[in-house]
Amino acid sequence: MNKTRAKKILYETLGNYSDKGSELLFSCPACGHHKRKFSVNLDKNVFKCWICDYVGKDIGRLIYSYGNSDTKSQWRTLTGVVDFSEVDEVEDEKEVEETVIESTETNQEEIVEVDDIEVEEDFDDDPVPFAIIEDVPIYPGCEGVAKEDRRKCFQKK
Repeated sequence: MNKTRAKKILYETLGNYSDKGSELLFSCPACGHHKRKFSVNLDKNVFKCWICDYVGKDIGRLIYSYGNSDTKSQWRTLTGVVDFSEVDEVEDEKEVEETVIESTETNQEEIVEVDDIEVEEDFDDDPVPFAIIEDVPIYPGCEGVAKEDRRKCFQKK
């Protein structure tokens, strides 16, 4: 950020200031205190009034709140902020064909015959030998228990 331009914009927005190196001291625009107790730090992009505790983490907020349209425009140019309210809307050249997606739900007035419903009876119900099951079921409260102690935990629960 060009500090010289930023100081000029702040001067036009907030008035006279004292340059104290890393910070600029102004009269506070919020409380209007007569002494320069309003600190603006360009390096950190923060501001604070030591009287009324008006603080912020974006100097641009000061410019937008207390500046005129010229200073706002200068600040946007300085910081590279794009004002989307000033961007022209461009019409799409490509036509988009919209497809209406109809619901697959049936309404309550439509009667479905039981014969129309297909039932699959392809269920695998083969018995599993007990010796193949290696892990004991884990029940609530036994999650952190070692594998060999899970059976004891299961019996306690």
